[in-house]
Amino acid sequence: MFVLSYRVTICFMLLWGLMGCQSFGKKQLTSMPVQYPQKERLEFTGRGAAAAMMMSGSMGAMGIAIGVAIDEGIAKDLHASASQGGFDAKAVVSEVLQQYALAAQHLDKKGGAEERSAEGRSTEEGSTGRGSAKSEFPSHLAIKHLGFRSAGDQITPWVEVDRIEGSSVKSMTYADVAGDQAVTAELNDLRGQSEQAAAMLTTALQQVLIALWE
Repeated sequence: MFVLSYRVTICFMLLWGLMGCQSFGKKQLTSMPVQYPQKERLEFTGRGAAAAMMMSGSMGAMGIAIGVAIDEGIAKDLHASASQGGFDAKAVVSEVLQQYALAAQHLDKKGGAEERSAEGRSTEEGSTGRGSAKSEFPSHLAIKHLGFRSAGDQITPWVEVDRIEGSSVKSMTYADVAGDQAVTAELNDLRGQSEQAAAMLTTALQQVLIALWE
């Protein structure tokens, strides 16, 4: 039920965002290149980094290494949990782009009918109809960070995506989108409840991708 209702929400949000945009081709959207992080495993930052800062003064490089190892160990646990819960970054990106493409196609058809009607009226008045300008298709998406991070004593999704269009780059993070409403959970809960870990990260990634077109 949660997945179905959220998909409906996605459709409405995409249609709303597209109302002020120029048209994109469905084929272009669904085949848009997406750059994923070099590490296939989810990231984590926070607790180990904090420990490294405290230990670096007395232990130097060894303290920093211990802090990095702590975060790497947590990242491994959360990756295993989210993966077991069904999280698939490529599937999430593909679904959002397909939903966006369908919404764009719907608006293209509506806009095309209105344009043809306007051109017909212009011809009757002896003027020349003007075609709609196509928006330049964004070069690609780059997922810079994907995983979880500390938020005080809690854990929250860590998602950052760039939409690159020529020399223009629009960056969006989950913190930007969620603000004070960011979802958090206990670390042990995310380790032990794989569906919760997967749902948190899926929703966060969906929200960031949608916000890139608003």
